[in-house]
Amino acid sequence: MIPLYDKLNSIAKSTTFDPSIYSTISSNINMFDKKKSEIILALIFHHENINGENISCTTYNGKPNKNGKGVTYTFNDFPEELKKIITLYVISSIL
Repeated sequence: MIPLYDKLNSIAKSTTFDPSIYSTISSNINMFDKKKSEIILALIFHHENINGENISCTTYNGKPNKNGKGVTYTFNDFPEELKKIITLYVISSIL
């Protein structure tokens, strides 16, 4: 079985999205349940790790939530490759 990130990344490399889909994804991403949100966070952290970033909630301008639970990101601050990976995950999780 191919790990989720690797599968999505291989598809993302040959996929082009109309940029308008990103605003749809970012406006609906907060409605996901805890499990899906955790998977998205794991995809973000894994992307940071394999691209030589220090794993930190402040990478890509992430901000820790005031209650200390979770991180708030602005979708447009992600690199294009990561936007595609997250978009593919979101699409696959609602189908």
